[in-house]
Amino acid sequence: MIRESDARGNLIFDAQIAAICKSHGASTIVTNDRDFERFGFLRVEYLGRQQDRDAS
Repeated sequence: MIRESDARGNLIFDAQIAAICKSHGASTIVTNDRDFERFGFLRVEYLGRQQDRDAS
């Protein structure tokens, strides 16, 4: 996951979270961190954005 996303520095932690999500079959993550968009298998929903919740 780290190599696939070219994660470096602080992004390594995001890659670890993404890997855990993938291994557990999670396809959506709720966050305020746009860096998760680099992981194509994850759908990113942002905290505090009503329109994202209504669109689902």
